[in-house]
Amino acid sequence: MTVPPLIPGPQEVWVYTRDDTHLPRYATVNVLADGSGTAVVVLAPAANVVSRVVDAATGAPVAGACVTPAPAGTGELPDNPGRYCSDASGNVRVGLVAAGSWNLFARPAGGSAYGAQWVGATGGTGDAKQARVVTLRAGQTVTVPPIRLDRAGVVTGTVTSAATGRPATSGAVTLAPESGSFLDWGVKLDAQGRYRIDWLGPYAWPLLFTTADNAAQWSGGFALRGKAVPVTVRAGATTVYNLAVRRGVLVTGRLVDPEGRPVVAELTVRNARTREVVGYLLDLDRDGEYALRVLGPQPVTVAWLWTPPYVLYAGWYDGAARPADATEVTLPGTGTLRLDVAVDRFPAA
Repeated sequence: MTVPPLIPGPQEVWVYTRDDTHLPRYATVNVLADGSGTAVVVLAPAANVVSRVVDAATGAPVAGACVTPAPAGTGELPDNPGRYCSDASGNVRVGLVAAGSWNLFARPAGGSAYGAQWVGATGGTGDAKQARVVTLRAGQTVTVPPIRLDRAGVVTGTVTSAATGRPATSGAVTLAPESGSFLDWGVKLDAQGRYRIDWLGPYAWPLLFTTADNAAQWSGGFALRGKAVPVTVRAGATTVYNLAVRRGVLVTGRLVDPEGRPVVAELTVRNARTREVVGYLLDLDRDGEYALRVLGPQPVTVAWLWTPPYVLYAGWYDGAARPADATEVTLPGTGTLRLDVAVDRFPAA
């Protein structure tokens, strides 16, 4: 494939197949001064999952329910929940899946009487660790048993600050960490700190509370999903769950490039043992200073994503290009922590 001349320097090129037979990926092309450049891009064959979505009680097909693959056991959900949805006969085909172990998350169409679920071995669950594990090889198509949807319930409540007692008026309640401004897996708080989720199945759900000026925390006030106090949803009923969120440790620092100049970057803080996300920041401050709150004490690693024009760079504190080489940082239980982060030109691919 030949593309028009590009601006000299490293360029990120998105490569994909129109028929979705292979997994898309970014590739770095080093463009010369005359606008030319060459790259060989190896695409891995995509795997597929086939199933059928039905009413758990009657076995009747359910149309419009979207099924999303998620890395097995993590509870993390991607940003594209509506790509693979069931047809009028309930049939669904989930494509563009990489080889490995996966869970499936099913979410009915908006306004449906059915509730979302992690797809379990015999029915739905609200706990990703109880979800069915689907193991795939590159290029393989696997058929899983029908996905049985139960009727939805409602969970609602008010989120307040443990430090002030006042409502948390800016934030969200979600099923998983989210990096964008548009919520795929939860709802925003209103001006009184209230929330309402009406599309969950009748199971016990860990809920993530992310608010301004407080650390992100799971129901029960814990940093890790595995320690969360699940909120039980009942079909056709309303469950009230309120939470006073804690402020956590204030982590501050400066983001600079290899020449010491301030940069704009994304930071993702993960627990060093479980690898789950415990803090996220999209730094929009052009002077390079950042601040975010994370619950401690816990050991963490800090990943960064730097996006200067036309290219993506990614790495880990402190000077690591691979997660295995990331420097582990111990967060205290209270107070503050200064952590200056230097980004580098490690290709994100």
